Amino acid sequence: CQSGWREHNNHCYKLMKGKVRWSLAKSMCSTIGASLASITNSDENNFIKDIISKGGEWAVWIGLRRNGSSWKWADGSKVSYTNWNQGEPDN
Repeated sequence: CQSGWREHNNHCYKLMKGKVRWSLAKSMCSTIGASLASITNSDENNFIKDIISKGGEWAVWIGLRRNGSSWKWADGSKVSYTNWNQGEPDN
């Protein structure tokens, strides 16, 4: 991984700070050859939570979007792992 990024299970992660809409966050990632994170298991979920908490953030975008009544990752992969808070998703 490049400087400023963190490696986990052969993937590179970077916390990008700044309050932007999901579509702009996705575009910002694309311009640097990256994509919003697709969380596929609890280990990856915990790793990303650690990056977020150490970065002093509490709200971030990931690559999950609703398409009608189903959910898909921005990279096109199917959702095989979820860890919703109670009452979520609510919109």
